[in-house]
Amino acid sequence: MTSEFLKAVLALHDRGFALVPVPPGLKRPVIPGWQSLLLDPASLATAFRERSNVGVLLGAPSDGLTDVDLDCPEARTLARHVLPSTDLRSGRLSAPASHAFYRVRSPIRTTRFRDPCVSSTDDRGMLVELRSTGSQTLVPPSVHPSGEEIIWASNGEPAEIEVHALQRSVARLASGALLARHWPAAGSRHEAAMALGGGLIRAGWDVQETADVVWHIARAAGDEEADDRRRAVLSTSNTIAAGQHITGWPTLSTLLDQRVVDQVRKWLGIYRQAELAASSLPIAAPDTSLEPAPPFPVDSFPPVIATFVHRGAAAFSIPPDFIAIPLLGFAAGVIG
Repeated sequence: MTSEFLKAVLALHDRGFALVPVPPGLKRPVIPGWQSLLLDPASLATAFRERSNVGVLLGAPSDGLTDVDLDCPEARTLARHVLPSTDLRSGRLSAPASHAFYRVRSPIRTTRFRDPCVSSTDDRGMLVELRSTGSQTLVPPSVHPSGEEIIWASNGEPAEIEVHALQRSVARLASGALLARHWPAAGSRHEAAMALGGGLIRAGWDVQETADVVWHIARAAGDEEADDRRRAVLSTSNTIAAGQHITGWPTLSTLLDQRVVDQVRKWLGIYRQAELAASSLPIAAPDTSLEPAPPFPVDSFPPVIATFVHRGAAAFSIPPDFIAIPLLGFAAGVIG
């Protein structure tokens, strides 16, 4: 007779999830070469003969299944507003939606977002992990090493999403979680909201979007005047229109640890430029009449080249254009 545990394992396999047994009380497999282990139903019956934890292999073995692991409370709070919606979420009882699963058809790089102010050996420094090929995640029916049962918060289908859209959302989530964790004490919060809003608006963010982001960060930080932070950022549009000065990253760096500000700018792709750093200079309101550039048609390349472009872009967290366009120039030179 097939046990209920094995039935649950086989049901996961039928959904296209590549599975690996994990010893009870552990989070990771101990089988050598588990990253490439692909078990058919007969092998699953042997591997899961005794009750154990169940790991699902992420990325290519499970048809692009990708896990956004929300490691800190700030990330879990912000995820509801920042991450794309998905119907497959899991976690232990005390944090039932701490893993959000997506289907990403293109290769995506596993990326860890850490608090730069916490030692690399301290698990508390981990904010968010974007996990794909080469990684695995415990899923029900499993028991977390803490003794808590791992459950499905939502056991539907993972949302299918384009690789760069997910990377962008996770980078914004990690940035928000880091800022919420280091949000200043009462007395400096209004100034911090204005400076953060100014820095984002200078980088081309929409004023309304920026105000919403600052509001969510303030709420995640436990700021009781989050609504005031939003209104402060919204007023920035009037300041810009009047040609007056707004604060930005340099001011924020006086209110937060410089490492936090630098890390946020790196994750968001907002690099140090003279015109961005010079917060004393007035700037014009952004031109919102321009149409966004269409995505580069990477799939027009031969499959091998397209894969190279996708993987390179994922590895450096840059648009594929940055790799594809130089390749075209190189090809033209070779042909010439």
